[in-house]
Amino acid sequence: MSKPWSELEKQQLNELIIQNTTNNRINWHKIASILNNRSPVQCKLQYRNVLNKQREKVNVEWTEYQEVQLTVLTMMYGTKWNFIQQNYYPLMKPEQLQLKHHQINSMYVQYEEMCKNPDKYTVLNNKQIKILEYSLRRIDLIKKKLEFLAENKPGITTLDPLELQFYKMAITEEYVVQLLENEKTINKLLQQLKQ
Repeated sequence: MSKPWSELEKQQLNELIIQNTTNNRINWHKIASILNNRSPVQCKLQYRNVLNKQREKVNVEWTEYQEVQLTVLTMMYGTKWNFIQQNYYPLMKPEQLQLKHHQINSMYVQYEEMCKNPDKYTVLNNKQIKILEYSLRRIDLIKKKLEFLAENKPGITTLDPLELQFYKMAITEEYVVQLLENEKTINKLLQQLKQ
C-alpha cells in the first residue's frame, strides 16, 4: 500500500500533467520519474480517481474575456475540444468548454434575433434583459480590444495566434459597423424598459 498523497504532491502532479501532455496523451513515466517516489501507475490512478473527479466538481466562473476567447478559439480550431482544453483551459474538462460554447451560441442566436427585429420586443422578460446586458458588455470588451490594437498598431509577427485571429476577424469594416449598430439597438431596447 502506498503512502497518501500530500497536497504538494497533488499540485505537482497537476502541473506535471499539463506540462507532459502531448496529442491528448499523458507521459506517466516521465511524470513518475520527476516525482521520484511514485510509480507511473500510482500517478495515473491518483489523477483518474481523485484529481480528475475534483476537476469535474469545480463550478467554473467564466470571465467575459474567456467567453470571447472561447468564441475566437472555436473560429480558429472548430470544435476540437480536447486541443482547446489542453492548450488554453487546462483546468477545465472538454465537456465544460462544449457546454459553455453551446450556451454562448444560444444566447447569440437570441441576441441576433432581438437586434434584427427590435420592434417585436416592446416587452422583455428577465432572460432577454440579461442577454442584452451581457451582449453590451461583450461589445464593450471587443471595442476596447479593437482600440488597443489600433493604438498599438502591432506588427503581425508580434501577435500570438489568438490575437491575430481576433484582429483578422474584427478589423473588417462590416464587422465593426454591425457591432456598433447592435450596440445602439440594445441600448434602445433597454432604454424602453426604463420608461
